[in-house]
Amino acid sequence: MTSNRPIQPPLLHFPQWQGSGLTNEVQIGVQTLRDYFHETTALSVQLSFGPLTRLHNIIAYQPLLTQLQNAKNLLEQNQPEKLVLIAGDCAAEVAPVDYLNKLYGEQLTIVWLDAHGDLNTPESSESGHFHGMPLRLLLDGEFGGTNMKVSSPIESSQVLLAGLRDLDTPENTFISENSIPVFTDIINWKQQLLDKLLERNTKYLYIHLDLDVLDPDIFPAVKCPSPNGFNPKTVAKFIQQAINDYDVIGLSLTETIAETQQQLEPIEDILGVYKNYLTS
Repeated sequence: MTSNRPIQPPLLHFPQWQGSGLTNEVQIGVQTLRDYFHETTALSVQLSFGPLTRLHNIIAYQPLLTQLQNAKNLLEQNQPEKLVLIAGDCAAEVAPVDYLNKLYGEQLTIVWLDAHGDLNTPESSESGHFHGMPLRLLLDGEFGGTNMKVSSPIESSQVLLAGLRDLDTPENTFISENSIPVFTDIINWKQQLLDKLLERNTKYLYIHLDLDVLDPDIFPAVKCPSPNGFNPKTVAKFIQQAINDYDVIGLSLTETIAETQQQLEPIEDILGVYKNYLTS
C-alpha cells in the first residue's frame, strides 16, 4: 500500500445465487457480465451444491457459509490490493469488503448504491434471504448463534447509503439509530454524495452497486426491481468522478438477471467505466 505503482485490479467472479432465493437467475446474470468483460483469468469463487435448507432463519445457510469461506480463502491466497467484484447476489460482498477493510481500515469509505438497505439480521428478516443481510453482518461482525462472521467489522461512520427506497422497518430504525447518511433525491443525489465524500476527507473508497438501484423502466433486468430508481448515466458519471477524485480500491456489480448482451445495453455507460478501471 506504500507503493506508487499503478495497481491493476483483478476481476473477482462470484456467481453466488442462493442468498437471493430458490432460483438462480442472478447466477446467469453474472455470467452475462463476465462475458461482457471477456475476462478469462478472473479469480472465481467456487460454489457449493449444498441443500437450500433454512437454518438460523437463513435460507441455504450451509452453502452460503461454505461459499463465504471459499471467498475469504481465495482473497487471502491472492492478496489483491484492489478488485472488481461481479456477483450474483449482494451477500457476495461480505468477503471482499471484510478483506479490504482489513487492508485499509477506517480510512475506507463504503458507498452502498442499492434500492434496499441489506441491513436485516436473521431475526428481523421476514424472507430469510441472506442478500438482505450482508451490510448488517459487515457492521455487526457476526450473527449470534451462527458461524456467519467477519474478521474486520466496518463502522457505521464508514458507510454512505444511496438510492434506498425499499426498506423494512428494522432497517429504517438501524439507519436512524446509527446516523448513517442516506441519499435518495433523484435529481441531486450525485452532487450531494460527492459533497459528503469531500466533507469526510475521504481517502480510500469502495463502491457497491446493486443494479436494482437503477430505474427499472430503463434497466429492468434485475432480481428485485423497485420503481423510481437512479438513471444509469448519472450513476456512471458518479463512479467516474469518484475514480478521478479518490483512491477507489474496489467496485462491484450485483443482482442482474440479464441473459444476453443486448439486455445490458442500458447500462453500457456504467460497464464502460468498469472496463476502463480494470485496464487502467
